[in-house]
Amino acid sequence: MRRLAEHLFKSSDAKKVKAAGVRCRALGSEGPTVEHIVREAQDQRVDLIVIGTRGSGAIERTLLGSVSPGVVAHAPCPVTMVRW
Repeated sequence: MRRLAEHLFKSSDAKKVKAAGVRCRALGSEGPTVEHIVREAQDQRVDLIVIGTRGSGAIERTLLGSVSPGVVAHAPCPVTMVRW
């Protein structure tokens, strides 16, 4: 997961965002992910969280939980979910 985040952060799209003057950083986490993302957003006073979602079905969400909806529910700022 961390390698994927680092790869995406170094991608051409991320470079375009940085070139436009937008400060951004990738965050990889193990453990209670929702709490970690929300805490980092509060501590860093971020303006926007962009988070990926796989569009899991209801059974999968029930069994595995879902990070994206948890972040949306508890984030101190707007959240954009990107389906991949």
